[in-house]
Amino acid sequence: MKRWILLLAFAACAPAATPPPSPIQVPSAPPVVASVPDVLGPAPTSQVAAAFAPPTPTAGTLANGGEFRLLEVHRVPLVSVTLAFNAGAWDDPVGKEGLAYFTAQMLDEGAGKHDGSALAAAFESLGTSLHIDVDVDAAYFSFTVLKENLAPAIALLSDVIQRPRFAPADFKRAHGLWMDALKSRADDADAVARVVMRRVTLDGGPNAHPWSGTLAGASKVNIVDVRHFYEKRYKSFNAHFAIAGDVSSTELTQILNASFGNWTHPSPPGFGVGTGSFKAPQLVVVDRPGAPQAVVGFVRHGLSALDRDLPGVMRANIALGGSFTSRLNQDLREKHGWTYGARSAFSVSSSPGIMVAWAAVQTDATIDASKALLADVHEFAEKGLTDEEVNKTLATMNAEFVRSYSTVDAMSARLASHEIFGKPLDADAVLLTKATSLDGPALSALAKKYFATDTGTLVIVGPLERFKTRLSELNLGEPQLRDTEGEVIKPK
Repeated sequence: MKRWILLLAFAACAPAATPPPSPIQVPSAPPVVASVPDVLGPAPTSQVAAAFAPPTPTAGTLANGGEFRLLEVHRVPLVSVTLAFNAGAWDDPVGKEGLAYFTAQMLDEGAGKHDGSALAAAFESLGTSLHIDVDVDAAYFSFTVLKENLAPAIALLSDVIQRPRFAPADFKRAHGLWMDALKSRADDADAVARVVMRRVTLDGGPNAHPWSGTLAGASKVNIVDVRHFYEKRYKSFNAHFAIAGDVSSTELTQILNASFGNWTHPSPPGFGVGTGSFKAPQLVVVDRPGAPQAVVGFVRHGLSALDRDLPGVMRANIALGGSFTSRLNQDLREKHGWTYGARSAFSVSSSPGIMVAWAAVQTDATIDASKALLADVHEFAEKGLTDEEVNKTLATMNAEFVRSYSTVDAMSARLASHEIFGKPLDADAVLLTKATSLDGPALSALAKKYFATDTGTLVIVGPLERFKTRLSELNLGEPQLRDTEGEVIKPK
């Protein structure tokens, strides 16, 4: 290192020499190089992905007259089963909201010869577990299992559905856990926002309350209510089997008949459909003192699962808030850094649901983020989709359908949903064909119809003290205060 320093110093002290003129360089022709064949072959060219064609399931009939839908997938020896019942939250009695949810949860607390722990262990011994979920329309019971264990798993499911115990001790323990979960929901701002947004938009309808129930409703549910709801809703005529995986229709019919073939009930009663009043204030605030962030959301009425506009609305929503590169996320997250993610979605049910656009944001940015979110939705409704968004939504929707058919459990869940709504076997093929055939003007017309901000509510869940002096900037009038269950707080 020192030697280089000395040489540089000597060179700096030496007299400058005049360099000789450089000769003119005449470029010579490049040498001819023999072409060497590429052992990897020519580079691949970009190709437009072919449109996805959703497979169509087959239908089968059981000995008791019940039906099932089957999508045969023989890639791996797995089978996914979903059994759905029209036993959702819209059938909850007034004052006992959450009964449908809790009844479904009670079914695997002990059934047949097994108590709750033994039942879970029996499913585990077959390499699976039973998942129970409830939404506004239905209760779903699902599992995915190796084909060789399908018959014994179906037999366990038949115990859960046909022979639940409803033991008083199990009820007491499960009810306590349910109440604890509902109390803890108040600490989750995102969960509170979902409860309140649904309540303010659909108030007056049986589908306005959260599917998992309310504290007031849950406190009134007793074991007699659970048994009565079970007897009313869990009937053979109300059961919808949806199966996807490595099993043939003949094999499946034999397995299902062995456990469910003799399970019969009288003819079904008619089922109603919940509706909402769609009357809501313009601005609702849920105060959460000391919260480190706020949730802001715009909510308005949406459409039902059977609405003919649904395919196009699903595609249009991708541009606003249905993907990472959507407008809301690019504005609130990428441009301003107020949130980890902003999105929009439609709740889909047999009755008209809701459209929501929301984000969890820094508390200090509550009002600015609210303004930006409303402005983004408004501009989307007024100006529609850009040409780039039209193309992007086409590719994205196609890709989303590919993903929804990438696993047997996802396929089974889709089939069950279609059965609950009474959709035909080729429902997804029809939906995707219609959605992908729409052009820009058609999508923009749907945006104007279903995303307009002239009706709807802005909901803010956060520490009111931090932003109340700026609420007037929203030009939405005086805020209506509600609690974490969506109940209006009356002025003292």
